[in-house]
Amino acid sequence: MLPRFAHYLIDQSGLAPEAVKGGLKAKVAQLLMMAAYRAQMQEALRLAAPLMAQVTRTGGVNYVAVFVLYLAATQERRVVNEFAAQVRQYAPETGGDMLTYAEELRQEGKIEGKIETIESLLSVGADWSLITRATGITPEEFQRLKEELSQLVDLSDLEDAQSE
Repeated sequence: MLPRFAHYLIDQSGLAPEAVKGGLKAKVAQLLMMAAYRAQMQEALRLAAPLMAQVTRTGGVNYVAVFVLYLAATQERRVVNEFAAQVRQYAPETGGDMLTYAEELRQEGKIEGKIETIESLLSVGADWSLITRATGITPEEFQRLKEELSQLVDLSDLEDAQSE
C-alpha cells in the first residue's frame, strides 16, 4: 500500500511552475506537489523531468526513490510512465530505474493489499473456504504471497543499502 505524504514545504502554490525557486531537490519536490494539486500538472512535470535527472544517488536518503514513491502515490500510472520517459531523455539510467522502482511499489502494494484483506478475514474468524471463494486465494497461495512480499521488501532494502 502506498503511503500518504504530509506537505511541510513553503507554500508556493500561487506561483507558476517556471517561477519555483530553491535547491535542486526542493524544486523537484515543489514541482511534483504542484503536479499533484494543480491544474498545471503537465507543465510542472515537464519542468521537473530535467531536474529529476540531475538528482544523484548518494549516501543517506535516496531522493529518486522518494520522488518516485510520491509520484506513484499522487499520479495515475500513465502519468508516472510519461514522466519516467521524459526523465529518460535527460538521463537514460534514471528513467529506467524510476519505472522499475514504480512497478516494484505497485506489485508490493497489490500483494500487501491481498495479504491485509485475508488477514482481516482470518482475524474475524472467517474460514478458508469462504476466503478462497471471496478472494480466489488458497491457504497455500496465501503463504506464497507472504513469501513474495518478503522477497520484494528484502530486495528493496538491499537496493537501498547499495545506493547509500
